[in-house]
Amino acid sequence: MTQSNTGAPHRFFGRFCDVIDHVYAHLDDDLSLDRLADIACLSPFHFHRIYHALTGETLAETVRRLRFHRAAGDLLEGHLPMQRVALRAGYSSEAAFNRAFKKTFGLTPGHYRNVRQSLHAPRATTAEEIPMPNVTIQEIDAIDLLLIRHQGDYMQIGSAFEHLNHWAASQQLLTPETRSFGLYWDDPSAVPVDELRAAACMSGPANAAAGEVDAMRLNGGRYACLLHVGPYAELEKSYDALYRGWLPQSGEEPADAPCAEEYLNNPRDTPPMALETLIMMPLANREA
Repeated sequence: MTQSNTGAPHRFFGRFCDVIDHVYAHLDDDLSLDRLADIACLSPFHFHRIYHALTGETLAETVRRLRFHRAAGDLLEGHLPMQRVALRAGYSSEAAFNRAFKKTFGLTPGHYRNVRQSLHAPRATTAEEIPMPNVTIQEIDAIDLLLIRHQGDYMQIGSAFEHLNHWAASQQLLTPETRSFGLYWDDPSAVPVDELRAAACMSGPANAAAGEVDAMRLNGGRYACLLHVGPYAELEKSYDALYRGWLPQSGEEPADAPCAEEYLNNPRDTPPMALETLIMMPLANREA
């Protein structure tokens, strides 16, 4: 889901993986520049310059983006009071959180929760109640992928993308033509969250794989494609429309392969409401 623009010396890769893991595991804790520089075994001045060169954003921007991604999920779930959502996003003042959230999402948190409430409304029970999404069937060429596997909450796969992105930058594998994908094997409504299997992927040559980075090929063939526009936290609704609205009436059968997502723009410089994700369901070959 993330792409940086520049490379960085390979010797910093392991240190920055430790920083990434700490950030994702401690979003509620002190994530000051001094604390993370200490984890990276660098002075704060040098840490910040290297981090910005490697990621294309400042440390404060990274933490803010991740906390707001989580806040969007909190608001959609609707279980936490607004003050608690604000605190988890790093704001002791609900008013300050409202202003910052609106600047990022274009809506206040309360308005966002209300407008997007249908995302968590009870599922439709008849075909007439299920919205028909705008799905197209496309022939996709096979794509060589480099990937880091992730197990657990899909909302936390960003850590694997950060690892992959930093590794690729250190190997000078990121180019303007690099494409970003996610693979998702399991249905989060049917599989325990800690058993969910996914992979953060990028296009790249198989012979570059090393260490925790594996290689695989995304098979070519027919795919049912649905463009999702909006925050990643809302992707579940588009999957629901694809599987419950389109698939039963399409006459198609899904292939024995995971769904893929291609991330068409960069969350570092794209407003959450403008993020574009192409959901790709592999389809079985039609019998002659």
